[in-house]
Amino acid sequence: MESLSRQCKQLLYEKKKGEALKLLDRAIAAQPANAGIYYLRATVNLAKKDYEAMIKDLDKSIGIDPRNIDAYLLRAKANYMISEMNVSNEFANRYVKDLEAALKLNPSHPAANDARGVYLASRSNYKDAIAAFSKAIAGDKTEYVYFEHRAMAYNALGDRKRALADLQQATSLTLESYDVWVHLAETYDALGQYNQALDCYNKVIKAKPKKIPLVQKRGNFYMKWHRYKEAIADFDKVINDSAFDDDVFRLRGEAHLALKQFDPALKDFNEAIELSPELSENYGARARAYRAMGKIDLARKDEAKAMEVKNQRIK
Repeated sequence: MESLSRQCKQLLYEKKKGEALKLLDRAIAAQPANAGIYYLRATVNLAKKDYEAMIKDLDKSIGIDPRNIDAYLLRAKANYMISEMNVSNEFANRYVKDLEAALKLNPSHPAANDARGVYLASRSNYKDAIAAFSKAIAGDKTEYVYFEHRAMAYNALGDRKRALADLQQATSLTLESYDVWVHLAETYDALGQYNQALDCYNKVIKAKPKKIPLVQKRGNFYMKWHRYKEAIADFDKVINDSAFDDDVFRLRGEAHLALKQFDPALKDFNEAIELSPELSENYGARARAYRAMGKIDLARKDEAKAMEVKNQRIK
């Protein structure tokens, strides 16, 4: 099994999902009662986002080995993904049943308790979610995501200090997941700890300079705190990477406008309108620029257009 698992991982790394499936099909033909092979095939189908095929494989795996907690959790994940795309409660109910089955086998299982916490949080039951995440952490204090999940629940309850402590612990365990660093920065920001928030953005961007969404988030942060020159520098990087987001052009235009740099502001607002002429906020932004320049007639024209576009969207 270890050799087969290594071969599958290598094929997935090489993005050869079809070859991985063929390899596992041959293995199943040779060993049709091996629960582990069906589980492996489910992981390949997960990579393909074929959730129904995952469930079929995991049904087989669990039928052969009904005490494999990982199989219940992976099937729960497949059911959850389908439930997100399906108005029926059928797959959501299956998700819950798989979590219950996993926890019945081992009530202290960290991943099972974390999954239960995620489910409870999705139902806005944050107190019970926190209890579940705490059980996960008690079982494994090395998994950053458990601390991150509990922090999100604390944040949902407005308990920023406990959220901050969990996010600090989570970031001490990883630099690979930039989302947790963003969450930490946002929590520092919510607590009014501006310098610490900026340090988070700077640290993770230094570690992952090619993650352009991070640069955009820092640009948004600079905008909030009226550091317009720094915001423009970040938005320049975002636009140089991909010049197709009207939001970034509009935000950069707002920064130019705040600095009374009217020509580049108008240029950015024009670009935003060209990219998304159906959005009223782009016309509204250009109207503000015209008013600041004393061009009242042009401002009124854009304000009227913004209202027209907004009404059309409402219809």
